Amino acid sequence: MDIFHHAKSKTTEELLQKENWKEILYSILPESANPLFVFPNEMIPGASIWSYLKLWKEFYRELNLSSGEVLGIHLPTNSSFLGSFLAGLWEDLSVACIPFGKGSLDSSIDSLRPKWIVTLDEDSNESMKRIGYERVLNSSLPDSRAHLFRRIESSRDISDNVRLFLKSSGTSGAQKWVGLSDSTIFHNLRTHNVAFPKEGSTVGSVLPWTHSFGLILDFFPSLLRSSTVIKYASSSFDLEDCFEFLNSFPIRHLSGVPSFFSRILNLPGGCEFLESLESGIVGGAPISSSLAKHLRNTKLRVGYGQTEAGPGITLGEPGDFDFGYLGKPVGCEVKIDSESGSLLFRGKNASSLEIDSSGCVNYFFPEEWRDTRDVVRKESDRYYFIGRSTDHFKLQNGKFLYPFPIESSITELLDLPWAFVFQSQDLNTICILPDDSSPERKDKIRSELWERYPWIEELFFATKDIVSFSAKGEILRSISKSNVERWLHS
Repeated sequence: MDIFHHAKSKTTEELLQKENWKEILYSILPESANPLFVFPNEMIPGASIWSYLKLWKEFYRELNLSSGEVLGIHLPTNSSFLGSFLAGLWEDLSVACIPFGKGSLDSSIDSLRPKWIVTLDEDSNESMKRIGYERVLNSSLPDSRAHLFRRIESSRDISDNVRLFLKSSGTSGAQKWVGLSDSTIFHNLRTHNVAFPKEGSTVGSVLPWTHSFGLILDFFPSLLRSSTVIKYASSSFDLEDCFEFLNSFPIRHLSGVPSFFSRILNLPGGCEFLESLESGIVGGAPISSSLAKHLRNTKLRVGYGQTEAGPGITLGEPGDFDFGYLGKPVGCEVKIDSESGSLLFRGKNASSLEIDSSGCVNYFFPEEWRDTRDVVRKESDRYYFIGRSTDHFKLQNGKFLYPFPIESSITELLDLPWAFVFQSQDLNTICILPDDSSPERKDKIRSELWERYPWIEELFFATKDIVSFSAKGEILRSISKSNVERWLHS
């Protein structure tokens, strides 16, 4: 146990160089008040997390789980998630963090096929049977509310040193499971440590810890810095409730997606709250010009990446925001594809494998160029988002159009919360705007829109449920286009 004795005196940077989860967890948790995780209904100090970790560790050993076996964790964000997840790292398992939600388990893991799954979903018995799992009754389960499932058909055998399986958000194509090795995770942490919270600071956390942004650039840094983590975890997100909860603590670090910060700015005291933060990353979706204007007065910084990049590709400086700005490359090489204009990356941050929805495994090497499918432009060493390579369309005059810059310009010009521009099946360019204005205001909007964008052929006002949005606040273009066309022809 000598390595553990010496681990207690090591700095965060020294621990990250070691790439050893046992050393890291032993240096942080035992006999410690911090990190302290504060949830709406419970507080868990480091020493208690250590106790939960040991319970789960012994449970995994009873199951005879061996290094590299795939374990699925489908638990809400609470003490059970912390204990089961960190014990999986301690035991050198391949841990699949399954986004928690009732009735979502079977569709989430069918392509991954982990050998064991721990879940709190009480309605999963029948659906799990259909995809080759049986429930195992085990009185040693550390959380008496949880259910244990074992795969009775062939399980996924991964021998590629995968530590984490995380589900991609789907912005770079169809959703898939992405496998990240320890070397990828630690490389991302080392190259992003400039954006970590200060040692022992109070951190607000709103990102899901089952996704790469939330887990690797929110949870791990807070753990490593022994932070007090104020975690808003709710089955149904309520912005005012979330802000009230966070604002009752002296939050100094907060990361999130642009839509979250935009909505915070609209709340009383929201602007002052953001300006009081000492650090944090704004990422997961493009930055609008109106949001950039506000964030220049903060110490937050822009970040860009994808799950496949573990997740970091670019990072900005505090307060450096502009429309569509992504930051500068960090921890990897990047280049712009000469034909598509898409951003490519490669390096130690890249995932080692991906599993698509059919269960097909694709392996990658660090020296391979990976396509983000995000079209960008470069100014000096700064990168700016233009649009998705799959979203552009050609106008009647032969010019290609990327909707994101146009939609952002429309929302700013007309002071609207969103705009959706697309090309219909009969090649008409259509603009959909929110139907929450008076007739006089709509007339003014029509006049201003067609004066500025004469190539928009049809304009409609629709309720928000016609246009679908992701959890990040981005328009889900394919679904929204189908919804609108169905609505227009109904």
